[in-house]
Amino acid sequence: MADISVQAQQRILSAIRERLQDVRTLRASTRAKNGYMGFNLTETTLSELHDVVAKSLDRDQIVDWLKLSDGYIALTGGGAVAPAVKRAREAFKVMWEELEAPPPAQLSAAG
Repeated sequence: MADISVQAQQRILSAIRERLQDVRTLRASTRAKNGYMGFNLTETTLSELHDVVAKSLDRDQIVDWLKLSDGYIALTGGGAVAPAVKRAREAFKVMWEELEAPPPAQLSAAG
């Protein structure tokens, strides 16, 4: 597939930053059990996703990364971090569906 625009990339990066902030806010308001790693694993996944998306405009790569990150946080994001993981997964799905949607049909001027 083609590259996405810089503006689309910035919207994705902004959404990932929002999800990161969501995890951090939830962590600050939650008393997780000693040894609980859900917040760390989720935050690391989101940070790494942000880093790779920031370096690419390739639509297919970004879709793959969103789906991989979704799968990873689904496996590691249980317990206290679960509400933030649910919101992140919903956001990822919206983003990759948008990227996978066919472009709108172009109207011909010759009509």
